[in-house]
Amino acid sequence: MKYKDIIKKICFLLLITLALLPYRAASASENKEYLIIFEQQDGTYKTFDNLVYKTSDNTLLVKAKSTAKALGLTYQNVSGSKKGCIVSSGNKQLIFTRNSKTYYYSTGKTTKKLSAEYKQSLIDSTNMIHYKTLSAFYGCSYFNTENDLDYYSRGYKGVIVYSEKKKNPDLPDASVIFGINVKPYVTKVVEDTISVVRASVSVPKGTGNLKLYLSEVLEAYEKINLPSDGIYGYGYCEGKITIKGLNEKGKVVGEMKIKEKNFLIDFYGAKSLIVSGNIKNLVIGFTPEKPVMITDTVTYQPKDISWLSPDGYARKYFVIPPYTAFNFYNWITQVPYN
Repeated sequence: MKYKDIIKKICFLLLITLALLPYRAASASENKEYLIIFEQQDGTYKTFDNLVYKTSDNTLLVKAKSTAKALGLTYQNVSGSKKGCIVSSGNKQLIFTRNSKTYYYSTGKTTKKLSAEYKQSLIDSTNMIHYKTLSAFYGCSYFNTENDLDYYSRGYKGVIVYSEKKKNPDLPDASVIFGINVKPYVTKVVEDTISVVRASVSVPKGTGNLKLYLSEVLEAYEKINLPSDGIYGYGYCEGKITIKGLNEKGKVVGEMKIKEKNFLIDFYGAKSLIVSGNIKNLVIGFTPEKPVMITDTVTYQPKDISWLSPDGYARKYFVIPPYTAFNFYNWITQVPYN
């Protein structure tokens, strides 16, 4: 046999082998384009990557075992002639049969025959089920996020939300899920001779663990020789919340349980915050050091204030009642308190 004929035969066999290989839309273990969010009864959220698989006809399946574990459900393999799997919670069961759209929902007393939008499948040695079938246990919604910059910019084309609270859950605000990187705004005042750093955050509503990252703010303080040894400020929230301060290693350095609408922030050594609870009209303004709270009508002369710097510019930050008259010359660091 000629050398060219041998090469042609090898190429032909390779093409045949490739044609016989099964087509996969994406590896079941590597698909990060879809996020699962689980809203718990207390309003907090958990997020999970790599649990969703998109088929060649754009149907979304979830890994039965891993997703069941993530949502606090029980998973069981089924062997024998009716291979498949069982997902359960208490006396409620979903019973799936391999390569069949038909599945059964059992409560111990009654059993219903149901039909899924896609057959139960074994892909990459993993049992897959249609994501909607788990609505037997929790509320369920799907959101295409290709036009939602906050999610899409993080690589998510779609989000599946399961909820212990709502039958048709909403898509949570991305800031509640991923946190907020607070940005500093540096301006020049008094004929461009003094730098002022302003930083704040506002969240109308949300629940769960809202993460606030302050690294950029602290760096801005440091650049103009302001204190940067922790996170300080003043805030307002109409719901009861808890705030934790975390250092650069993620260790909790302090915790505040906020019961009043108005509060001060005081976390020495913190680089970020976690806000949990009923977040409603939350506003936090950040300062380089802990603000001084003034609650009574007082009169001060500059000479009576030990923390007023020699050049007349204060390094302390104040929280005062509304409608307070303030008349210090060259006063640039006053902050309102509502």
